[in-house]
Amino acid sequence: MRQQIAPELEGQIIVMLEAGHSISAASKAFGVPYDTVRKLKRRNNVQLGSRKEELIEGYRRRMAEALSSEHVKEQAAALVIDEIVTAQKLRLKLNQLLESLPERPESTKEAVTVARAYSAIATAMKASNDTLRATLRLGAQPEQVEELPQLVVREMTADEVYEMRKAQEEEYQRSIM
Repeated sequence: MRQQIAPELEGQIIVMLEAGHSISAASKAFGVPYDTVRKLKRRNNVQLGSRKEELIEGYRRRMAEALSSEHVKEQAAALVIDEIVTAQKLRLKLNQLLESLPERPESTKEAVTVARAYSAIATAMKASNDTLRATLRLGAQPEQVEELPQLVVREMTADEVYEMRKAQEEEYQRSIM
């Protein structure tokens, strides 16, 4: 007896197959028996991967829209806020750690531990400062936008190829002497 599947599900399975997925992948993804998917593929004359280029182009369009300047600005603003909040939390924790260190260690071992803690705090503070500077572009020169030079691609003539090979041969002969 043939298993009946909803037309919407059938369409999704066909699209998955046309996108290049295997019968077993579609079977597993939709919880439909392998033989049912195989028969559906055969009955609808589905060619695996036939819509791959169309789907890739659709993804490219959606990616381009997602990377619109407004979207990028919103994401950048959110990241800057996250960086600032994280830096503030880190500084607070580092200050608490700094306050808890003894000013006069009682033993050499304790002095070494305190020195390591100071070193770790300094490293963490520097990393935090560098991250904030990079995020906020503090001290950086405004980005100069230069026009790129034009790249001209053309086929070389036989004479140009001959001259280039001759020059390369002469250079090679000089290098082995």
